[in-house]
Amino acid sequence: HESENVLTGPSPGTGEANVRGLDSQRIHQMQQLELLLDAGVLDRRGLQAVAESFVVETEFTDHRLRPSLAIPVVDEFVHRCHWQDCSLGVSRVPLVTPRERDNLSHLLVSRAIDLQDEEARAGRIRMIIMKFGGTSLGTAKDIQRVTEIVRDKLDQRPVLVVSAHSGVTDALEALSRSAPNGNVGCEPVLERHAALLSELGLEGGMLDPLHSEMQDLLRGMKLVGEASPRARDQLLSYGERCSARTLAAYLVQQGIEAMPVDAFDAGLRSDSNYGRARPLEDDGRIADFIAGLPAMPVITGFIAKDEKGNITTLGRNGSDFSAALFGKALAVDEIQIWTDVDGIMSADPSLVPNARRIDCMSFEEASELAYYGGRVLHPAALLPAMERSIPVRVLNTQRSDSPGTVILPEETEDQGAIRSVVYKEGIFLINLVSPRMLQQPGFLARAFTIAAEHEVDVDLVATSEVSITMSTDRSANLEAFAAHLSELGEVTVEGEMALLCVVGQGIARDRGAAAAVLTTLAEADLRVRVISQGAIKVNVAMVIAEVDLERAVRALHDRFFG
Repeated sequence: HESENVLTGPSPGTGEANVRGLDSQRIHQMQQLELLLDAGVLDRRGLQAVAESFVVETEFTDHRLRPSLAIPVVDEFVHRCHWQDCSLGVSRVPLVTPRERDNLSHLLVSRAIDLQDEEARAGRIRMIIMKFGGTSLGTAKDIQRVTEIVRDKLDQRPVLVVSAHSGVTDALEALSRSAPNGNVGCEPVLERHAALLSELGLEGGMLDPLHSEMQDLLRGMKLVGEASPRARDQLLSYGERCSARTLAAYLVQQGIEAMPVDAFDAGLRSDSNYGRARPLEDDGRIADFIAGLPAMPVITGFIAKDEKGNITTLGRNGSDFSAALFGKALAVDEIQIWTDVDGIMSADPSLVPNARRIDCMSFEEASELAYYGGRVLHPAALLPAMERSIPVRVLNTQRSDSPGTVILPEETEDQGAIRSVVYKEGIFLINLVSPRMLQQPGFLARAFTIAAEHEVDVDLVATSEVSITMSTDRSANLEAFAAHLSELGEVTVEGEMALLCVVGQGIARDRGAAAAVLTTLAEADLRVRVISQGAIKVNVAMVIAEVDLERAVRALHDRFFG
């Protein structure tokens, strides 16, 4: 290539640069840089030649491009792109423009991921996450069905994430309330597990060690007369831990190599906010752990450990969140959420029997749906997937042939203005009236500081010159919050409210969408107490009386979906 002024040399002893050796998961091996620049690169054509050796097609188009991935060897390569290496005996001058340098960096990061194995080079999916919820694992028949679904996906290298069997978490929560009062009877949970093991033909005593731990913990709660948040989280963890062991054992019985893995053993760490723990940033230990396993992992959802080694939980329905966290850490090609519905629906089928399945939606839309009451996904589940642009697919365990709903980074062009009508019950309205608020900087900040001190999550906010109205769905600290807030003015609290939300990225394009929502509710003689439309215009959210909820959902669905 000397005629083109491309001065790259072969790897010593190999005859060619071994670019396939770049391993994105082993970021500590800086010496891998020499796989790219064995003999030095003296101009931008040489840099481009090295970068293009990572790219199979002339035009690079790959939805899995993840420029945020930190790979030191690529960072060093980019540095070498910008300045000529002194060891080459050439003056230090810029070789490429910043834009060209960024493009090379993006190419290298993506190809370092794609070249991990031959399947990726052939365009096939390397790895997927398959999360199965409680209803998907509720009975022996359900577990048998899940086994066949997994068998059909083995060529995609699935990593399984599981919830507790349906109803078990509720039973354990009830025990956390009754045990301090002396009622430690956990027979229903033990009998439920025993029945599943028997029906699946598994060893009856395989869960005895976990059951013994659980019974000891309950006796401790009885002895001290209380269930601390830390003890409660440990108690709830037994649901997922038993479920993972049961499913893994049945998979092995059916000829599928699998093993149970507690999420905290795999490297999932969190803070110590028991009951609603926040995950800590993964430092690569999850990928390292999974890569070293001899069989397909069946990982516990919902749970982690804090830095002191205490078990924590990620909030109700947190297994979705766990699945997304593992998907991000492993850079999978798809995260599948297997549940008991065909996908994300245009409304709750229990209220609207003719609700439609949504084929495709954007991350922004799905996030709004989850936060404002959509029952298919955990509100935080999409955040890790969004950070890596990993598609999320919601599928039905009972109908595995259904395409479900796929959630993608960007909106599709053919979608309508309104995508779904969702709701959240058990809402409280907090009204603060204070003439002191008039033209007083910092007044809102003080009100929200008080909310933070009492761990009250505020959903909607409406303000006037002398009043603030806030909605929240957490009542645990509401009385103390209202008492503290009354230092700023007169406070009233209204219960038995519902949060109603119409979601669709097309709302931003349809100037009449918000008007149509309010007109529909007015024609149905329904009163709206609070209304909010965010600046991103993905939703129109309202607070109405809980007693009016069913009529409101049906009226809006009929208006926008016929």
